[in-house]
Amino acid sequence: CDPQAATISGLNTFQKFVPPFLVAFVGMSCLRSTGDLVLGKDYYDLFQQTMNLVGNDCSKYALGTAMAGVGLSTSVSSLQGVGWKPFAVGAAGALTVGGAGFAVASMIA
Repeated sequence: CDPQAATISGLNTFQKFVPPFLVAFVGMSCLRSTGDLVLGKDYYDLFQQTMNLVGNDCSKYALGTAMAGVGLSTSVSSLQGVGWKPFAVGAAGALTVGGAGFAVASMIA
């Protein structure tokens, strides 16, 4: 049995069952935890400013870019045969989340 072929086969199996965003999420979580542990004591203010920049400012642009990419890659012809039921489920979900958010915000305020 060739060890290199087994390694490549194992990597293909890993890539098949584990999505890349999950690996990136775990990696970023480890990076953040390491930063909290190592830099949190001496460089707390600088670390917080950096995390706020990445978490607040950069994430807005990344989310906007991702949503635009999804929207631009969706063709109208693929939506024509779907019917009204998926749109009704989406609207119901949006109304549920929006209503829950409004209710919680009303209770807090």
